[in-house]
Amino acid sequence: MSIKQKLFTSFGIIIVVLFALTYYASSQLTNVNDSYMFLLQDRVYKVLEANEIESAVTRQGAYIRSYVLRQNEQDLDNLETQFNKIDEQISLLDTLFTDDVMFEQLDEIKKQQQLFEQYAQQIIAAMDADDEAKAQNILFTNAAPTNLLMIDAVDEIIAFQ
Repeated sequence: MSIKQKLFTSFGIIIVVLFALTYYASSQLTNVNDSYMFLLQDRVYKVLEANEIESAVTRQGAYIRSYVLRQNEQDLDNLETQFNKIDEQISLLDTLFTDDVMFEQLDEIKKQQQLFEQYAQQIIAAMDADDEAKAQNILFTNAAPTNLLMIDAVDEIIAFQ
């Protein structure tokens, strides 16, 4: 074998190896890009929507406490707005989730939200009847722990995502 053939063969092999490495690197970059796009378009979106629920849950707790302290009708309007926002976000997440664990957490949030709304109505009724002690009792023994359970369920969703 002549030097010309040896050089041609070795450089040919090097070029083939470089093309193979280029193809492999390109396919790996495409896989990484697809993974990041999945994270950004699916997981991060779900986390942002879950954060919206958590924010609304926190605000509804603050508004019912504020109503007990100040008996301001604006607090009730804000509370109702948070109820609606939570319902909208739950409906949205219900369409996005595909995992059973997430559905369980979402069902827990739904259940706790229904309880919280019942407790809020009881608190409002107690305040309308000028029974602040009863309202505070319902607030601190029932409504506040229910609100915390909802926040915990949302945190579980965020951690899973």
